Amino acid sequence: MNTKIQKIKFNDLSDCIFNPELKRGSDANGELSIARIESMSHHLRIDFVYRASNRYTNGGWISMDPECYVESSDHQFKCILVQADNIPLAPKKHYFSRKGELWSFTLWFTPLPDGIKELNFIEKLNGRTLLRHVQGNNYEESGNYFNFFGIKLEKTNQVRIDVGAN
Repeated sequence: MNTKIQKIKFNDLSDCIFNPELKRGSDANGELSIARIESMSHHLRIDFVYRASNRYTNGGWISMDPECYVESSDHQFKCILVQADNIPLAPKKHYFSRKGELWSFTLWFTPLPDGIKELNFIEKLNGRTLLRHVQGNNYEESGNYFNFFGIKLEKTNQVRIDVGAN
């Protein structure tokens, strides 16, 4: 698995889903958002934007669990991480220099099969799992890990957001 530190570049935008709708996220206090998803026959790419926490003097730190994955919402199919750009994999960390600093990163996964309309991004589900009932579905709460549930793969919010690493 490769980890690269670089600025995210938006190239071909025709097959992208910007700001996808989702049912629920347990994303460390709402500081992480999904900017773009690209699902192609050879990869699944998810671009994220993170705003450094205001709770810590210098904004804290960020990293990604190397075992993170994407699954179909019905849990029938799983995509594994193959590359992380601009974010260190745990136990390594990126330390911010100030509160509110924006940081963008990309995670690359094995491809999704055709026909998947909704997926979950799971960084890690910890041992303190609680089930919450949200809009007819049960979702797991998992502490401070970045998890998003019910991400819709529909082109509904087509507002382009370009955020480079600071």
